[in-house]
Amino acid sequence: MYIFISQSKEINAKNAKNGLLFLGSAFCLSCLFFFKRTYILASSHDWGGAVIMAMVGLYCLYIGYLNWFNFSTSSIRHVCGFSLTCVFFIVDFYIIKVLTQNENIRNILMVLLIAGLIWLYIIITKKLTSLLFDENATRPKG
Repeated sequence: MYIFISQSKEINAKNAKNGLLFLGSAFCLSCLFFFKRTYILASSHDWGGAVIMAMVGLYCLYIGYLNWFNFSTSSIRHVCGFSLTCVFFIVDFYIIKVLTQNENIRNILMVLLIAGLIWLYIIITKKLTSLLFDENATRPKG
């Protein structure tokens, strides 16, 4: 366990960039799901849902573009933000709604979840930005 933790900063920067590229590519491919949902909703004349799904699909394409053609601090923020938004919906749907039926407790848990995810977003983006784009650190190649 200690061997994996004590790797050099260059290797960690390379792994972090590869992880971000992988997540951005996965989000880019998820646009196919959102465009399929857009088609299904548009064919049933649910125009509001179709527009929302199309916008989320286009946003996923934008994340993929940022990762592959314009990798910067902006792409780090978009990948982390969309990842934590997905975590929010998964935790809300599968844990909070199953955990309690009381609406007041559910609202308190939702506020705590949102606050925790915002705090996590700030920490993750600062760490990744300083790891990948710090002047003193070795920048990942490629």
